[in-house]
Amino acid sequence: ELVTGPGPLEVIWQASQPIAADGEVVVYKSNVVLALCSDDSAAAALSTLIGTQLTPQDLNSHKLQDTFQAVDTIEGGAWSYQEFCDVMENFAACFNGRNLNQSGTILSQEESISKV
Repeated sequence: ELVTGPGPLEVIWQASQPIAADGEVVVYKSNVVLALCSDDSAAAALSTLIGTQLTPQDLNSHKLQDTFQAVDTIEGGAWSYQEFCDVMENFAACFNGRNLNQSGTILSQEESISKV
């Protein structure tokens, strides 16, 4: 059987330099964007997560920040690991062009189809 290394979320999390703050480990949102722009392993992990090979244009910091802003409903400048995972999953779905409704939650397939 294959020995799998850390999953894509774990790779991006580690590349984002998690720090302990107020008794929990968090990553700063700006560090996540920085890691995805500048760290090849984090960028590759994001490609894996989204299921498509990202181009340098996709990894433009402004584009990444805009997408994060669209999917990030969490107050403040840092994410806990669970928040980070949730946001990254929404990010991947948003990046894949799945419809997000006004409040930023991902529509079900039925809702997406009925909008067409």
